[in-house]
This record gives sequence, C-alpha cells and structure tokens, in this order.
Amino acid sequence: MDFNKIKEYLDKIPETTSLENDSGYQILVNRYSREVVEEKVDKITEIMHKKITTAKEEDELDMIDFSKEYIISKLKEEFSVEQGRVIKKVINCLGIVHSNYIGRKKYSKNVMNEFYKVCTEYTNIEFDEEHGEKIDIEKELEKILIENFGKNEYLIFNNIETALYTYFESNSKGKKIISGIFDNVMINGTGISEIAEKAGAEYKSVGFVNGLNSEQFLKEALYDGETIIFTDMYENRKISSLKKNDAEIFLKIKDKFKTVFITNKLYKDGIFSEIFGKGNKFSEVMAQGYSLGIFDFSKFRGIPNIAIVCGDKPIIKKMRESIFYKLTTPSVEIKKLLYITMSDYFNSRDDIEYDEKVISESKEKVRLKNELFISKLKEIAVEKTNYELIKGKKLQFDEDVTEMEMLETEMISVKLTKKTASDFEKELRTGEVIVLCWLNEDNIIFNLQLLDDNEIVYIAEKTGEKLKKSKQTKKTVDKKSNM
Repeated sequence: MDFNKIKEYLDKIPETTSLENDSGYQILVNRYSREVVEEKVDKITEIMHKKITTAKEEDELDMIDFSKEYIISKLKEEFSVEQGRVIKKVINCLGIVHSNYIGRKKYSKNVMNEFYKVCTEYTNIEFDEEHGEKIDIEKELEKILIENFGKNEYLIFNNIETALYTYFESNSKGKKIISGIFDNVMINGTGISEIAEKAGAEYKSVGFVNGLNSEQFLKEALYDGETIIFTDMYENRKISSLKKNDAEIFLKIKDKFKTVFITNKLYKDGIFSEIFGKGNKFSEVMAQGYSLGIFDFSKFRGIPNIAIVCGDKPIIKKMRESIFYKLTTPSVEIKKLLYITMSDYFNSRDDIEYDEKVISESKEKVRLKNELFISKLKEIAVEKTNYELIKGKKLQFDEDVTEMEMLETEMISVKLTKKTASDFEKELRTGEVIVLCWLNEDNIIFNLQLLDDNEIVYIAEKTGEKLKKSKQTKKTVDKKSNM
C-alpha cells in the first residue's frame, strides 16, 4: 500500500495525551495508576500500528476504530480480564422492580448496617447476655415466624427444590405422589418428577397445572399417608381458596392423605394483592388444613431468597432429622441476615416498603420526574421535536409477570437516527455508570419511575449532549452535500 496512505492512517491513532481529558480515562488512571494505564495504551496502539503497516489493501483498514472511546473500551476490557469485573452502579430505566440480572432485592440501610456489624465485630446475635448462654439462631427465627404467621412448626431451606426433596425423601420414599404439576414443568429449572424420583418416591401428574380437581386425584390408587400436591405457582390470577366442590372433597381427604401446598405467590398483606390480583397470606393458606406448606419468600422485600416450610409436627420432625435438611438449610451467615431482615421487616410497620413505594407512586410524581428530565434537556437547548412523552405497559414487579400484569406508566421517548440510537444505547450501557433503557428502532425510551433526581439529571445531561452532537454532525453532513 502507498507509503503516504499508511502515514495518513498512522496519524489517526490517538496519542496518549489526547486521552487525558476523558473522564473514563482518568478513572482508570486513579484506579490502576498512570504508569500501568499508559503501558496498556501502548500495547493497544501497537496492535493498531501493526495492522496498518501490514495491510495490503486500504479496504482492510476501514474497520479500524480510531476513536478515543475505542481505546478506553479496550483498556476496560484489559483490566476486566486481569482484575476481575468491576462492580458498577446500574441506573434502571427499564421499569423492572425485581430483575434477574441487575438486582433482585433491596435491603434497607438499617439491615445492611446491622449485618456489617455482625460480620466485622463481636456481637450478641447468638449470645444471651442475661443468662450467659449461646442462642440457637434458628429457634430465634422460629419465634419471629410464629409471632407473625401463627403457631406452626417451621424449617428454613435454601430454596423450594431442596425443601421438596427433603420432604419426599423423609416422608414419601416408596410412596405415591399425585400432583397437577406436569413432568415437563420446571421449578426453578428442575422438574418436580425428577426431584421425587431421585428421593425414591413415585410421581404421577394428573389433571392440569393449577387444577385442584380433587376428583381426578381420588381416581388414583392411593393408600393412607400418600401425598397430593396442590400449587398456584403457574397461575396468573389469585387463588385465595379451594373451589367449593373441591373444598368439600378436600375436607374428606385431608385426614387420610398428606396434602402439600406449594406457592411462590406469597406477599405480605398490602398493595400487591390489590394490584396484581394474586398472592397468598401465609396464615390463611395453612388455615385451610394442608399437612405442609412450602413457601417461596423471594417476593418479600429485603429478605434473602429462601423457602420456609411449615406444617404438621410429625412431618416436620422427620424432615428436621433428615441428613438432607442438615445439608440444605442455609448457612449461619444467611440465617443471621434472615434474622436481621425479618426483625426489621416486621418491626418497621410504619416504613413504606421500596416495592410498594415505586409501584404505588402517583401519576403526579412520575410526571414531575419526567418534567425534571425535560427541563434539563431545555437547559442544554435541545429541540422539542427530539423527545416526547408516551404511555405504555413498561412497569413490572418482576421479569416473570405476563404483559397483562404489567402496569401502564408515562415515559420519555428520545428520537435519533436508527444507527445513532443503537450507538447511544450501547454507550449508556457500557459507561462508567451503566444505564439500561429500552431501544425501539430509532427511539430510546426511559422509564424514570425507579430513579431519584440525581440519576434523572445524569441521564438527561448525557442525552442532551448526544442530541446536540447528533445535530452538529447532521449539519456538517448537510453542508458537505450542498457543496
């Protein structure tokens, strides 16, 4: 390739000094030291240099990115591989309150302060100073559960699967289990029939998922002490009680067979049952007379993802004595966190929970957040034609809800060209502070309901800068085309 052409491309490689004013570069320098960062820059530019000098055709160089942003992104990749991924703050403009990948829980500051104290200091969390004795943390947890959910026997497991396995192994080995959960239905990624069979029980699915259809259950050849499983885990509407005719049959069978109710729709009394039309009160479920209840606590704000098992004393006794309970009950650290979170959760009755706060936030408050965003755009002199307020079902409690259960809210839609919108979404997603938003062809959509004012201002300023830059680029292109 022509020497002058090679020199022209070599001159495009950014000098280290040109990166100095970039905030992303400065963060890396502060974190890893100037000497280390500059050494990395030299390696990156050396690779670019080699690509240019060995290229046979100019077409080979069209794919090289000479921007400062590229150099900084490569630096971040290098440090990520060497130092491990740096934990970054994420600004959630998706409107998903509980996300499977950016955050499932919100613990209160009070809980985190207490847990930090327990992890870094000597404390009395497992010591009764009045009697000079060791405290059994599990018994303390049981006291809280009895006080808030009723006098039952309780066990704590890591998740529903381990609770089910322990029940099957200790109470149903060699016996039949009848359930409306089909073999191919997964519970957190594991088939219930597989769990039962590995525990040595015989599993038979009948009826339909969530079908309480007790008559069909009774057609199976069941012997005293065998198990019938009921669940509402795959039901989108609320099942607060058994249907009338099922309830009558249930009363006949509940003393003859073991009846187990499994749910992941357990909420504290409050707004969720009203908004989503689903959810169970712990005490009401057990009052129906089930032998055992297995409850997933993942929907509780600020409480670790655990399963609580509650029920008849003989069943719980066998489960407690099982080696699998000892192997699958949460660690002491998780139990300590659970004790702190439950104490905080049930004692802070005047405290508005985070979930309830954001879900029930008035339209007026959402409107004020959007107005703050727009006012910042106006300060940066962004034209009104570049953005608009839109409404849509983009507020959801978690990622498992159906579209019907999503709530309508007001959002900001920012219009760019298709390529610019895609580039900007990536720029927001890969920044020092990660911003996640919706991309719809040439529009970026921000749901601001979960954000505080500082986060809104940060995103508005980023958006305003991008819109101004995009407009300047368009003017330059238009001028060249008119020449």
